[in-house]
Amino acid sequence: MSEFTDLQDGIRRRDLQQIEAAARTLQVIALADALRILTLMAEEGDPRYPRAAARWAARVTTEKGLSMGESRTVLALVETLPRHPAAVLPALRQYV
Repeated sequence: MSEFTDLQDGIRRRDLQQIEAAARTLQVIALADALRILTLMAEEGDPRYPRAAARWAARVTTEKGLSMGESRTVLALVETLPRHPAAVLPALRQYV
């Protein structure tokens, strides 16, 4: 099984350990997959979530060329994600 397939399987199974192992071998993870992983981390209360959220927000800001205002919005959304995922995810998906 390829590392990408392992990553997708880990996401589907909601297995952070499998995701982490597969992610270490990949050079790049698509923003949409990274958002799925971030959402799982938020839902599981993973202590690494705040740093991962900041990195994801920085990455989406850079890759999508977001303005300062859009960047602030993304940061606010990832900050809210652990408490209100259903309300926040549709807005975050617009950036991937």
